[in-house]
Amino acid sequence: MAINFDTLKASEDNLRKMFLKFYNHVLQSQDYLLKKFKVSKKLTPLQYAHIVANEKKANKMEAQILDETSWIISKDMPRAAHLRFLIAIIRSIKDLERMGDFVERVATNLQHQKNIDKDVQRAICKLMQYSYNFSKEIYRNIASGAHQTKNYYINRASVMFYEFSAKYRDYFKLIGEKIFRSRKDLNQKVAIFTAIKHIERNADHAFNILENFMYIGEPNFYFNKESRKR
Repeated sequence: MAINFDTLKASEDNLRKMFLKFYNHVLQSQDYLLKKFKVSKKLTPLQYAHIVANEKKANKMEAQILDETSWIISKDMPRAAHLRFLIAIIRSIKDLERMGDFVERVATNLQHQKNIDKDVQRAICKLMQYSYNFSKEIYRNIASGAHQTKNYYINRASVMFYEFSAKYRDYFKLIGEKIFRSRKDLNQKVAIFTAIKHIERNADHAFNILENFMYIGEPNFYFNKESRKR
């Protein structure tokens, strides 16, 4: 069993703060890109450099949390729910790292495109906003200290995720119709569709994080959960 419950609890509290700081950093990166893209279809070199720097910082934060988690396991020998908490953190920081990557990749794919249609720009912004709102909802739930209950998972998070999925399909069709009717070159079409796929994957990873935290209180969660409906 744990060497000292008080030191283990203090270590977990610190780790949770590190995780939430990491999550908030990723959210701020998403929000930054969304606000800049709403104003202009092309980022300035300075704005793009800021996004790249944020992604590099996210990689360092992931490494620091993984190192801290490994240290807690080695010194405190946690068991049961405490160990599941650490497993949830390890799994979730990889999701956050991917979410940070997606911000940079969306920016990269859109950065070098010229004359993006205004309707396409608005549709991309809408998708980014929906994806960001869902990611922030999961962050707020975890940051609140509330237990990730089955009721929240089914009646709040899942409903939001299904709504986002429906919006994604609608905007995907809208963007597709606009782009394929235009004379834009193939590279731009591929870049735009790649960008919106990254936006969709961002919401997927946010949902993964919630499921990782569900596992802390419900060890059989992964065995009993229903498949996501799309």
